[in-house]
Amino acid sequence: MKPLTLSMARAWLLGCTLGPVALLPFGEYLALEPWGGRLGHWCGWFALGSISAALCFMVWAVFKLVRGGPHVRPVLVLTCSVLFIASTFVGFRLAFSYRRVAFLQLAERSRPLIDAIKGYEVRHGRASADLSELVPEFLPTIPATGMAAYPEYKYWRRTDKDGETEWDGNPWILYLHTPLAGPNFDMFLYFPLQNYPKTGYGGSLERLGDWAYVHEQPGTAATTSTSAALPHALHRLLVDLLPVVAALDEDSEAIAVRPQEP
Repeated sequence: MKPLTLSMARAWLLGCTLGPVALLPFGEYLALEPWGGRLGHWCGWFALGSISAALCFMVWAVFKLVRGGPHVRPVLVLTCSVLFIASTFVGFRLAFSYRRVAFLQLAERSRPLIDAIKGYEVRHGRASADLSELVPEFLPTIPATGMAAYPEYKYWRRTDKDGETEWDGNPWILYLHTPLAGPNFDMFLYFPLQNYPKTGYGGSLERLGDWAYVHEQPGTAATTSTSAALPHALHRLLVDLLPVVAALDEDSEAIAVRPQEP
């Protein structure tokens, strides 16, 4: 095994401390800017996978420290793992804070489109069948959202086939499907009646300006639900990994002391 030097230790400590704090907000930035893409959302899943590895390293380091022997490398591994997990939580909080600001800005950018829909409704006595009817009378083109991960507005108008209570009685709505990486059903909604419920549509609603963000998991906001869910998941993962790491450690020691055959 390559000897551990002071420069190597510093590099590991610095990377584990600053890596997640920089990577996670940057991934969210990529997803929510016009030139980015949804690839940025996978940074979060990469970070969660790395936490699993960090937990394995933590368990290995604790076993080595408890059983004695050289302690410099286990202490470094344990310190790096703890710093990485803490940095990941901070990175998630920063990423969700940026996400909230980005959707507040989207709500402001959407005002011309909303005004056009309302103007059409006043002039024609009904909501437009789709957004294309707004062009060119009210808009030169249908605007994009300005978010690479969610580029297009979705539009729904009540018809005779729809129930009176659908979408809480609104005659039309604007919305975006805003999933994070993987299976997720977050949405960003605009109700002209502004009668957003606290819960519904598969999650809890958080008001952002005149819009509302639907967080798939129940909770008051993404930061709250994520902060509550992650520690529990990490605890369960650690409990499941303990016997596995112990078995691996015993196997490695058995291999080390096995006499060589002549």
